[in-house]
Amino acid sequence: AARAATRNPPNAMASRGSSSGSWVAMCILGACILLPYNALLTAQPYFEDHAFKGMGFPFTSMLIYSGFLSTSQVLLTFGGEALMLRTRMKAAFASALLVCLLLVLWAVLTRQTAHSSALYGLTLATLAVLALSNSLMQTAVLGVAGAIGPEMSAAVMVGLGFCGLVILGTSLLVQAIESALGVDEANGDAGLMVAVVLFVECLVCTIASIWVYFVYLQRRNAQASAVIASLEAQRKGRHQGENARGFNMEHVLEAGTLPANGSEVSESTWRRGAVVLRETAPQAVNVFSVFLVTMSVFPGVVLSWQPGSGSAFLAKVLLFRTLLLGAFQLFDVIGRSAAQGCSRCIAPRRIWVIVLLRFALVPLFMLGQRKPELSVLCGSDGGRLLLVAALAFTNGLAASLSMMAGPLLCPDARREVAGMAMSCVMVTGIFAGSLLALLTQLGVHAS
Repeated sequence: AARAATRNPPNAMASRGSSSGSWVAMCILGACILLPYNALLTAQPYFEDHAFKGMGFPFTSMLIYSGFLSTSQVLLTFGGEALMLRTRMKAAFASALLVCLLLVLWAVLTRQTAHSSALYGLTLATLAVLALSNSLMQTAVLGVAGAIGPEMSAAVMVGLGFCGLVILGTSLLVQAIESALGVDEANGDAGLMVAVVLFVECLVCTIASIWVYFVYLQRRNAQASAVIASLEAQRKGRHQGENARGFNMEHVLEAGTLPANGSEVSESTWRRGAVVLRETAPQAVNVFSVFLVTMSVFPGVVLSWQPGSGSAFLAKVLLFRTLLLGAFQLFDVIGRSAAQGCSRCIAPRRIWVIVLLRFALVPLFMLGQRKPELSVLCGSDGGRLLLVAALAFTNGLAASLSMMAGPLLCPDARREVAGMAMSCVMVTGIFAGSLLALLTQLGVHAS
């Protein structure tokens, strides 16, 4: 017994338990961040084919969402340290709850007044609020994860992908129940039911995540609570001028005075952000390029694919698109989950090889929309699922490897900011990919 106690002292075992608990909690929070977005993504067929038919909702919604997400994350990365973590998370959770309620309302109303420009605008405005909410939560959670260590960054990335599987499972379950009850897919009732159930699920999961962060991580998990408390203390110190951004205490002692206004503090915030971006540049370019490629074809191009003449889904278009979305979610999670193990054999300086090879997928996806009959890979059910699986697996793997490696390029004191900066670059890649997605549609209708 004495030897066992020596080999596994209580504090070591508690540390391992705290670390595993932190990993699970970070995974849950990562899932909470993207759960409403994934619900909307899965409900896209209803909005595209019934609620907002012919209004380009898949492309416009992604453009609005990613545009606001990118802009707000840039501001939070360079100035977000002025916000206390507790304040940021409160605002994020409150706005997420509001968005879930509004999405349920808009979905129900679109069934009564389809093709309404007013509801279209309100839905897009709600997506803008969702983007701001996600920015607040994602920068905060990835910042804390980066401060703890790369394994926590990996946990958040797994959660970001895992939420898609949760949504997929719920969607398939609802569709199975609808099929048993004989709910009509052609008139939009089936799609509406899926959308409403998914948005309600997001509401429930967001409430559960509030407990995970404010009760479990802040109060009951020793590892996470210590890091969060330290980050909050640093913010308070800066607010009080004890460690203001833009100068350190040695400079203050030499000058004999504090800055007369906040300009030096503000200037240092941007300077420090720029330094972090330079330090993380190799992995920042990788993660940007990963999402540039992914968002240029997903979900817009993928959802434009129609079942071929020999497809098993000719009469089940909703199921066909759900399976395509589900395949992406599944293999994205597999890629993210494999990242920690693959990091032992894929050096950070070699991640760019995977990133570069992914660009070859873009013309194949476009061919699947424009001339699917030219290739079995681009036109058959199996070939299309294989393409989506390849896109998703490499997305999850390369993005997670880059997100893990990025903060390690910075000193410990700047790793929280590095986590936020990597998140910012990631969503900037999402926005750029959404813009590129519009270019993939040039000449489609003309042909």
